[in-house]
Amino acid sequence: QFLPSYVRWQDHTLFKFGVPPWSAVTLRAQRAPPASDIIWKNLHYKRSQTFVRRTVGQVLLLLFSLSLVTPVFLAQNAYKVTVAMHSVDSETTFGANLPAAFWDLLGQMANKLPSYLLLLVNSVVLPTLISML
Repeated sequence: QFLPSYVRWQDHTLFKFGVPPWSAVTLRAQRAPPASDIIWKNLHYKRSQTFVRRTVGQVLLLLFSLSLVTPVFLAQNAYKVTVAMHSVDSETTFGANLPAAFWDLLGQMANKLPSYLLLLVNSVVLPTLISML
C-alpha cells in the first residue's frame, strides 16, 4: 500500500495496564538512541545547565547578528535620504562639507555591502558560532 511522504510511523509504543488501580496508567516507551549518538562526557550536566548555556548562546548570536545588520541598515537608509534630499533640492547644503568620495563610498556600501555581508555571515560566521554551542 502506498503512503504519502508526510505520513510517518510512530516512534514509540504505548503500554496500558488493565488491573485496577493501574488501569488508567499509560506508559510510553521508545528505543534508546544508539550509543554512538550519546556524548558520554556531557552526561553529568543537568538539563537546566544546558538550557541556560543554549539560551545564552542564542542571545549572543542574536546580538552579534544585530550588530552586523544595524550599521548596514543605517548606511543604506542614510544614503537613500541624502539622494532623495539632493534630488528634491539640488542646492541643499546637507553634506556639502563632506568630500564626494565619502558619498561614493556610502553609495557602494548601501548597494553592495548588504549582499556580501549576508553571504559571509550565513555561510561562515554563523555556522562556526553555532558549532561552538
